[in-house]
Amino acid sequence: MNNSGMFDRRRCVHIRIPKDAHAGLRTICFQRRLSMQEVFSAVAEMIARGDRRMERVLDDIVTE
Repeated sequence: MNNSGMFDRRRCVHIRIPKDAHAGLRTICFQRRLSMQEVFSAVAEMIARGDRRMERVLDDIVTE
């Protein structure tokens, strides 16, 4: 039995974002030598731990 994923606690998420947003995000990530995966993972962790900056972003999204 292969144990490589035995303790992997990550989950896969598939999302749709506008083509322009994807291109812009990809460019910005590339300039910083980050993957989009790293960015989405960091944002999710920030939201999950109640980061105030991210809470404000979420509140802004709700009021749009």
